Amino acid sequence: MAKKTPIRRGARPTGRELVLAGIGAVSLARKQARMAVEAAGERAAALREAVAAEGERVRDRIESRLAGARKAISPVVGQFAERATRLAAAAPAGLQPLLDRIGLVQPKPAKKKAPAKRPAARRSTSARKASRTSARRAA
Repeated sequence: MAKKTPIRRGARPTGRELVLAGIGAVSLARKQARMAVEAAGERAAALREAVAAEGERVRDRIESRLAGARKAISPVVGQFAERATRLAAAAPAGLQPLLDRIGLVQPKPAKKKAPAKRPAARRSTSARKASRTSARRAA
């Protein structure tokens, strides 16, 4: 049978070994953090580009559907506008007999009167007296 070797117990680490291990751990953590930040920046840039591309694609789809809808609706809108203008023009003439029967008469717009012509203003009596006296003095 084979001889069993005894399990060696490791010696306790010294203070210097603990300090070196701590420095190594901090250094490794710094490197990993720096790499993670750089990778995050690259991933964020890629994500921005992907979102912009998707936004353009969605915008193009919306514009194409909107153009199709406008193209389909434009004849209907034209017919509606034409009928609305015809009805608006015919409404007052068609409603007048009904308004007459009910007793409601649409008032006709009043014509504006021209302002009354006034004679030229006369001079006041003191002004007339002053002109008479100046005329007498001059003579």
